[in-house]
Amino acid sequence: MSAFLQSLADAVATGLAAKSWAIAGTTVERANWISKGPEQLVVPAIVVTAGNRETVRIARPSQRQNDYTVQVYVAQKVDTDAEVTAISNQAEAVLDALMDHSYPGITFPAGTVSPITVTIETNPDDALNERNVWRASIVATYRFFA
Repeated sequence: MSAFLQSLADAVATGLAAKSWAIAGTTVERANWISKGPEQLVVPAIVVTAGNRETVRIARPSQRQNDYTVQVYVAQKVDTDAEVTAISNQAEAVLDALMDHSYPGITFPAGTVSPITVTIETNPDDALNERNVWRASIVATYRFFA
């Protein structure tokens, strides 16, 4: 995994950590993999991981388009419909924060602008349903030309 991709994920995590979130106690962290169980999700967690890089040649001899993805996991153990609504709204706020790309004082790798796409998938693979954990997987794609 490239240092550039790691730096991009670090900057996203730092930017999200600097934001205020509607649900008190929300934690934001940068990790290389996610390992959180229901007992660690009593308060919402936002975890940022480095994703992938896709490179496409767009002109000869060597002009390339590089798409880097940063993955953001949002989760909370929930017991009521009201809690589901709150964490769902917070996941959408994370998506909006990623698209807005407004992180005053946060240093991103050179040339970084707002992502070209941000997608969200709620409850991927129906995982952790039996434990009342609501989660979303958000992917932000940043495009660079070289």
